[in-house]
Amino acid sequence: KMEGFTTSRLQLCKWGGLNISEDQWLDALMELLTDEVTKELPPGWQGMDRATLKKWSAEREQDGVMLAAKNIETQDVVGLMFLFNSSSGSGCTTHIGYLVGERHQGKGYATEIIK
Repeated sequence: KMEGFTTSRLQLCKWGGLNISEDQWLDALMELLTDEVTKELPPGWQGMDRATLKKWSAEREQDGVMLAAKNIETQDVVGLMFLFNSSSGSGCTTHIGYLVGERHQGKGYATEIIK
């Protein structure tokens, strides 16, 4: 499984590699997963409290790979990248998803994450 990678401005890794506490990780998720950011995402990704976010984070890790995107300079978690596989009669497909927090949008992070 993918453990992460680095771009010119971002470090992408599993949250355990961020060297932050679980409380800090949940704070980062609370800031990222606002109703505005999640409005087009699957039902259940909106309006989560800390307990729900903890469960949600564990579920995303079970679904595939979830990487946190951290700005190397500021150390802010600016977004998330998701990788998961699906199988069909014609084979296996890997899907890539991402999101960028509201205050970090418009800075090219999404492009950098998927490049």
